[in-house]
Amino acid sequence: MKAPATDLFLELTTELLERGNQVRFRAEGASMHPAIRSGEVVLVEPAAAVDLKKGDICLYLAPRGVAVHRLIRTDGTAFLMRGDPRRFAAEQVGREQILGRVVAVERGGRRISLTGWRAGTNRRIYALASRMRDLGVGLMRPVPPGT
Repeated sequence: MKAPATDLFLELTTELLERGNQVRFRAEGASMHPAIRSGEVVLVEPAAAVDLKKGDICLYLAPRGVAVHRLIRTDGTAFLMRGDPRRFAAEQVGREQILGRVVAVERGGRRISLTGWRAGTNRRIYALASRMRDLGVGLMRPVPPGT
């Protein structure tokens, strides 16, 4: 998922987060679907790289620009990031590239938290369904009456 790709966006976002402020922007792309859908507004808070944990969704500086992906592994200095659909390749970034942590998304006039136990449960359910789909195991769907 991409954030607006401008130098001004990067400069302002970095400055605001470094000063301890939250930032909001409209996300573009499908790499974090369904957690974050293209066109939705995401809320990012400052986060020290040492405070990030597996499963957090991070705003970071990638070679192609500013990106939003999930942290899938870290050793404290290197962070492996990837979009939620498994077709997206993982990329490694350094702690200096991490700008902040996505904490919520605005969807349909509501703010939906992407942190906490409920978000973690939803993430695990989606990950399991995604793995099953990758393996060719379909989920059962009801058969419409009369077919």
